[in-house]
Amino acid sequence: VDGLNASLSTTPKPLTSFADGWFIHWLGATNPATASDVEILRATQRYHMDAKGWNDIAYSFAIGRQHPDWVYTLRGWGIQGGHTEGHNSTSMAVVFLLGPGEIPTPTMLDTCARFLRTGGRYSAPPAPVRPHQAVRQTDCPGPDLTAWIAAGLPCEHLD
Repeated sequence: VDGLNASLSTTPKPLTSFADGWFIHWLGATNPATASDVEILRATQRYHMDAKGWNDIAYSFAIGRQHPDWVYTLRGWGIQGGHTEGHNSTSMAVVFLLGPGEIPTPTMLDTCARFLRTGGRYSAPPAPVRPHQAVRQTDCPGPDLTAWIAAGLPCEHLD
């Protein structure tokens, strides 16, 4: 995980294609309000690597609470994730550091929309953006993010 002084990924694999585009996730667990983005990401990476046996944190990028205008690079560009079973070799994922009952701020949404509309365009034509629940029975990424995706990723500063 870039800049987090966290464990190094073992045996990263490149994407085979980007046909499935982007998946949006949330952590699905409420984190202490005092926890920093970096603490949350380190704990998530430890859980993914130590408890689940994955080779790194599952996600490509993250949008945090502490710095909602930052995009954290996790696995990064073109590397297979562990985020969306059946789609990990053909997609990337952005995770919001939110859980049930936590509502994404306008700045978080703007940051993600701007990233996906500009720097996040890994292919042409623009890649699809879907909630995790589009391909798996789950609440992820929660009702607010799912509605935002369905509305076309509106944001206050770009539209």
